[in-house]
Amino acid sequence: MDKKESLESLLDPEKRVEVKLESALSEIKKPNVVLVVIESDHYSAIQTGLLDFLKKRSDNGVFVSVNKALVNLFDSPQKVLEDQKTVFVDLVSETAGTEKLSGENVHYLESPKNLLELTMQIEQALEKNPKNQQFLILDSLSTLLLYNKPEPLEKFVHQLVGKIRGLQALGIFLMVRLKENQDTIRVISQFCDHTIEITENESRTE
Repeated sequence: MDKKESLESLLDPEKRVEVKLESALSEIKKPNVVLVVIESDHYSAIQTGLLDFLKKRSDNGVFVSVNKALVNLFDSPQKVLEDQKTVFVDLVSETAGTEKLSGENVHYLESPKNLLELTMQIEQALEKNPKNQQFLILDSLSTLLLYNKPEPLEKFVHQLVGKIRGLQALGIFLMVRLKENQDTIRVISQFCDHTIEITENESRTE
């Protein structure tokens, strides 16, 4: 066991998952498209890890939240408005009736069922940023799959992957591993450059 593994063993399970995610993502450079597959028990830790990853980046990008309203995403909603390098797209607040933030970098869509509207919003946001200085984080495909059939979702991801590669950007798609979405994971992983599978005890990149 090396020093890094020894330190990880001292952490609580949630923090250990965060560290494994950060370590795995740190090895991925642009341009690349990554599918991160996790267990449902560790979703909260992975989301925290993604937000930490986001805060440490100096380039521009887009963060799409399908699971949590922006007002609840950070400890302080003001952090969303202060992060002018990131465009936030919220697919939760409209349907949930949650409080909305008002800022040029914040966009609210009416429904996670409208993949065309989401595609247009993401592409518009990416095209505003300088080339070679971009990322897209989508949290998560699993939730989009609750509102859309597998085939339209797979086409949506395939189109986004093409856009990300064309812009020489970094794309990160989060997906929770469930028995009913194994086929979709297999299809989407074929579109991506890497698939990172993270559990409490290990992380594996393909």
